[in-house]
Amino acid sequence: GQEIRLTLGEYWDGTRVNNKGVTFDPVELAQVDRYICKGEAEEVWRPWFSYYGFQYVFVEGIRPDQATSSLLTYQVEHAAVAERGRFACSDEILNQLQEMTRRSALANLFFFPTDCPQREKHGWTDANQQAELYLLNFSAEKNYREWMNNIRKSQDETGMLPSIVPTSDCWGMGLGGLYWDAVVVNVPWAIWKYRGELDCFRENATTAFRYLHFLSRKRDERGLLNFGIGDWCPVGKAEPRDFRAPVTLVDTTIAYDICRKAGELFDAAGMGIERDYARGLGAELRKAAREHLLDRETMTVEGNCQTSQASFLHYGLFEPEEIPQAVERLREIIRADKGFMDMGIAGGVLLFHTLSRYGYGDLAYEMITRPEFPSYRYWVDLGATTLWEYWPFEKGERSHSHPMFGTPASYLFTELAGIRSEAPGYAALKIRPVLFDGVRRLECRQRIPAGEVSVQYEIQGETVRFRIGIPGGISARLVFGGRELLLKAGENAVELPL
Repeated sequence: GQEIRLTLGEYWDGTRVNNKGVTFDPVELAQVDRYICKGEAEEVWRPWFSYYGFQYVFVEGIRPDQATSSLLTYQVEHAAVAERGRFACSDEILNQLQEMTRRSALANLFFFPTDCPQREKHGWTDANQQAELYLLNFSAEKNYREWMNNIRKSQDETGMLPSIVPTSDCWGMGLGGLYWDAVVVNVPWAIWKYRGELDCFRENATTAFRYLHFLSRKRDERGLLNFGIGDWCPVGKAEPRDFRAPVTLVDTTIAYDICRKAGELFDAAGMGIERDYARGLGAELRKAAREHLLDRETMTVEGNCQTSQASFLHYGLFEPEEIPQAVERLREIIRADKGFMDMGIAGGVLLFHTLSRYGYGDLAYEMITRPEFPSYRYWVDLGATTLWEYWPFEKGERSHSHPMFGTPASYLFTELAGIRSEAPGYAALKIRPVLFDGVRRLECRQRIPAGEVSVQYEIQGETVRFRIGIPGGISARLVFGGRELLLKAGENAVELPL
């Protein structure tokens, strides 16, 4: 007859768990269980029709002698995915960030990717932008493929897509914009790139083609796109729409990117007419973006901010001869921002990759690990064990388990460890690690279709020692310090000057 009340939440205010920010219902009902004891030696309670996202459990109704460390055991639940990647290095902040990201990713993988495990549990389609993160760490391709079955059936007669799938009565139709809608191409693309599987795209090729037609009709008189909510949730800002990058910039550059990817996918699937359409639309979007969104004298992109400049660089809208000036302009913008991140989710998914690939991996590392607000280390120092939805610490006002800013975890694999798929399913593999003083030792393992790739290095004085394991049946090369070395199957021990 003893009644025990359990309140599960993410923020402890010193008196009780505060669930103000994780519910649309009365706070007293949010993630609350009441359990009446049977009187047995061990009481077991497991909710059948719900699951909870929490860091704390506030227990009421127990006697002082029952308040022991062994009173409660929690059960971790998520989709049954296998581990594909492991990362560790000499910088403990990066190690903690990797663990925080993996924990948030798994907590938000229940059959399909969700935005948070405690509040909405919705399949917001911006999760497509973290497909790389999931596929580098876990065997999530079946979950994504099943999710795409639902997305395909949610497309309306105009070709428009909802920003939440599953949804009811098409709620969220056209809400997010291109960052969300890119799911129609980005998910099949990621599965093809990292697993070498084209079936997901074949199943959704018509959906992608219809969506490209929708985009073509959606363009304004300048040939640009502008709908949705753009560079959502800028870091350091309390208002999620207080971003600097114009929505037109975000939408048009992402639309160009999905046209480019769709062209390659259609080509691989033997769909020549659709390939030519995607490439033609992409060329028109690129031309319009360069004409209306770029100052060619200064190589400054409209918005004059980190997201705008990095978007043009990352998605390939600069000509080769323009890139050095464009990269320097990005560095000038970051210097004007005093070295802090200033981007929302659209910029966050590409900024660190862009800096690393153009020779400024040390700058990306500094932005991630600096202790001041806003940075990822700022979250770590506040005691975060998962990724948060917003940077401002608002005393539980926002979700504390939200994978949408999880891109640094894929940056650890593809930039710091440098494991890059150069052909579908890693048929061709390039190891191009980014080294700097902040990380002296690194070990990364990646399960690819052919087997396991391992990259280890240690900096000793002016020398770096590599040990690289390569599975058989693929071509692999190490690119470092202006050198390019072919790697053989098995273990490769290489010592090079920094």
